[in-house]
Amino acid sequence: YLALITSIHILLSYKCSLRCQHCYIFAGPKAKGAISMGQVDEILREAKKISSVEWIYFDGGEPFMRFPQLLNCINKGIQLGFKVGVVTNGFFARTEDCAVRFLRPLHHLGVSELRISNDAYHYKSPGTTPAQHALKVSHDLGLPVSQIRVHAPSNQDFLSVESSTPIPAIDQALRYQGRASETLIRGLPLSRWDTFTHCPIDDLDEPDQIYVDTYGNVQICPGTNIGNSWETPLSDMVAAYQVADHPIYGPLAHGGPMMLSEAFGFVHGVDYVDACHLCYTIRQQLRERLPKYLAPPQVYGLEKS
Repeated sequence: YLALITSIHILLSYKCSLRCQHCYIFAGPKAKGAISMGQVDEILREAKKISSVEWIYFDGGEPFMRFPQLLNCINKGIQLGFKVGVVTNGFFARTEDCAVRFLRPLHHLGVSELRISNDAYHYKSPGTTPAQHALKVSHDLGLPVSQIRVHAPSNQDFLSVESSTPIPAIDQALRYQGRASETLIRGLPLSRWDTFTHCPIDDLDEPDQIYVDTYGNVQICPGTNIGNSWETPLSDMVAAYQVADHPIYGPLAHGGPMMLSEAFGFVHGVDYVDACHLCYTIRQQLRERLPKYLAPPQVYGLEKS
């Protein structure tokens, strides 16, 4: 039962201006999949039926690549009474003047939070980054802003890119799934599959946020679906969800990726970097058996971007 959901992230597109090595959904400039305004309207209407939902975030991919639609989505979300947030890499802010042109409309509309990725996974150059321009301009405009910083303690080559402006940081641990499972695991310490008895997502039974992607897939973790909002109304799906009944989330909640492996009888000849690496490897092998639950292909690297 998803009674504690306070935020819904709507992915406007899997397309992104960057093609980051750590991206868990294989986003990139050639990625397919985009949501229509009619579909966004339907999600927002359903979200209003879920009394606990306070926030709507527009996410991606890179939502600023669909800027006119993004402004329309923000406006509709605010009109319905939601607090609205946007998640971006700030690519549009090549200069501070460019940043102003894109960010002032968000401030005028009343966006409640802007989250900007600002770390060396997104921008490896030690110099000034577009994200830093966007952070500074947001701060100057009075637009509530936070910087997302991805860290991987096991890989000291990737250090956080600090902003010159004192802005709250949201620190996230890198998870070795998606593209990271192909590009970033070489040379890292490995552990046996049966040591991963805990899923990093602590609240699979009662999560506080869910994602709806461009194909209508409703997910707690990208690539693993509760259902599809084009087929089942989102509010009904939320009311009916029971973690114990879910073939992927159920074992993960009970005993992490180790339990998921045992549930499907996997035999392992290799070791893994972290719990997400093991879980993602299992899910890749289960896709054809559980296509309803393990989608879209984009998140499993089957539509290269």
